[in-house]
Amino acid sequence: MAGETVDTGKEAKCFADYMRVHTLEASGGKTYAEMPQDSPERNIWVTETALTTALYTSYFAEKVALFAIIVGIVMLLVGIGFIVLTAYARRRTPEAAPPAGGAAA
Repeated sequence: MAGETVDTGKEAKCFADYMRVHTLEASGGKTYAEMPQDSPERNIWVTETALTTALYTSYFAEKVALFAIIVGIVMLLVGIGFIVLTAYARRRTPEAAPPAGGAAA
């Protein structure tokens, strides 16, 4: 992934996953909480956490956008269905005829 442009949510998630692997390698397999407080390697975890959060946010945003598009299409189809149903119902309902005796006095 090094040197490549990250331009999709899936690529952003993959890149963030690789960052975690590399950070674990750089810290000797220890997470932030497992390291001593005065260890300079803890800064690697702070930076990694900030960057992966941004990458995971872009992955989440892409999934939300896809969900919104799908919901929009479904709502459009439901609207078309209601229009067809309304037109069909109006066609089947006979118009009310005026009373046979003329106007009421």
